[in-house]
Amino acid sequence: VPRAQLGASVGVVEEEDLQRQAKVHVLELLRIIPGLHVAQTGGRGGQTSLFLRGGNSSFTKVLLDGAPINQIGGFFDFSTLMGTQIERIEVMRNPNSVLYGSDATSGVIQLFTRRSREYARIPTFGYAIEGGSYRSLRQEASLRGAVRTFDYASSFSRYDTDNHLPNHAYHNGTYVGNFGWQPNVASEVRLVLRHTVMALGTPNALDFYGIPDDSAMRGRETYVVLSGRHH
Repeated sequence: VPRAQLGASVGVVEEEDLQRQAKVHVLELLRIIPGLHVAQTGGRGGQTSLFLRGGNSSFTKVLLDGAPINQIGGFFDFSTLMGTQIERIEVMRNPNSVLYGSDATSGVIQLFTRRSREYARIPTFGYAIEGGSYRSLRQEASLRGAVRTFDYASSFSRYDTDNHLPNHAYHNGTYVGNFGWQPNVASEVRLVLRHTVMALGTPNALDFYGIPDDSAMRGRETYVVLSGRHH
């Protein structure tokens, strides 16, 4: 539906915007949408909260291809969410408990994973690499295509940076797969996989003593979304 025909306040980040902005994390793309405030602790990889139109950080429902991915209580840490294979981001800046449940108090953020098309019979391989300050390096490899009634789109990205402090290095490896089966024009079954492994050094009391410790935190996230439609 065109945004001009909607009665709700909706912000959309299209695939063209993703390519033009060339941002590493989804949180950087959300900062350009009016009404959203993104707060990150420390450098890249630090815990990140999102406040939608002044609401609490646990008042926004986050969906991945239609499936909720918030933690228990409603909070979601956006620091681990890379832009790998994200096709579109939609933000509803008002409550909508009728469609999304009572936990959509401030609004809804929905992420759509890039998929292949049924006409893409020839497999397409892509590879990108970029670097920056603080020994930052990002690499991404992708493969998309279709075989008869089956289509697939798969990407793996790795991002490393030393950040701006000693023992504050950050690593993020993300795999995303979107697989679909369409036996006829009216039916479709789709499986989306997203797996992230991250590690972040925490210098802790560096500002007080000038000596960073060797502590670190590590995490893993896995999302599996299985959906079907028939009309």
